[in-house]
Amino acid sequence: MSFISLTSLAFRNVKNTRIYPLRTSSNIWKIKLYSKHVCNDDCKLAYIEEPISDDSSIMFIVDNPDYNEENKSCNFIHTLNHSSVRIDQFDKNNPKTTDGDLLFVDQIVIPDKKINLEISFPIKTPKKILIETNEELGFSLRDIIYQIQQVYRWIYKREEETCSEKDYPIIKECECLRDDRKSVIIGKGKEKGKEEKEKGDICPICLEGKREEKEEKDIITECEHFFHVNCLTEWLDQKETCPTCRANLYKCECNGTYYIYTNYRCKIIPRELRGFIVNRNETDGIFQIYGHDKEDLVLRSMTYNSITKTLFLEVFG
Repeated sequence: MSFISLTSLAFRNVKNTRIYPLRTSSNIWKIKLYSKHVCNDDCKLAYIEEPISDDSSIMFIVDNPDYNEENKSCNFIHTLNHSSVRIDQFDKNNPKTTDGDLLFVDQIVIPDKKINLEISFPIKTPKKILIETNEELGFSLRDIIYQIQQVYRWIYKREEETCSEKDYPIIKECECLRDDRKSVIIGKGKEKGKEEKEKGDICPICLEGKREEKEEKDIITECEHFFHVNCLTEWLDQKETCPTCRANLYKCECNGTYYIYTNYRCKIIPRELRGFIVNRNETDGIFQIYGHDKEDLVLRSMTYNSITKTLFLEVFG
């Protein structure tokens, strides 16, 4: 039974492979993003897969036999890692991937000074946008990713400028779910007035009359029943209704349902108001963006066609 390192699925030793060759014999080439593998706790893991039938198997996570505990490294240390770049977070002066430093940033990857950048995600109809570089030999890796970032920022800005406002259903948590529910309802009650206190009301929970003010306050609920605050607080640990009339004591905005359903008029629903719907709402501007904020976009690789001078992007959210 052989051991297969998990890291072997993600990393490939390409030290003998040319990086970003400008091929004159090929009209199309792929531009991948690389970082150097840095060992972490994931490198300590490996898995074995054992068949249990013709069409299924079971996988066991075990210690990676290739991991060197003394040096805190695996056998993929210093090899190249195919990686990705978060577009909106890309720093031209300090280029990083999701795994570490972006390598080969100043190598020329496209030997043309004007190209068409095709944007197909996350917009409904793909658009070609003309970009150019001031670099004498063409686009370096650093320059092309920076330009992609600026194009996406412009697209999202123009989309927000040209899309229309709509009413969107919003679900948000009520205060009674986030806060101490007992204090919420008691805070909405009212204290007994002087005349009411003199009547000598009996608390139906403890069957005692009024108590010294220093000792405990009395309260009348919205259904107009008298209780000692501490008695009602203990009652609410078990029940949500009035001990006398069974009325719902939680008179908050949600009516005891914990969630508030409203309509919110806007172009793009703010993240903090999306609730269970985490994705960006679709908009009807010139680009018709759907599903993803620009902060979510990740660039995995690029493919260049030197005949049409078009750069295609592999972007996901």
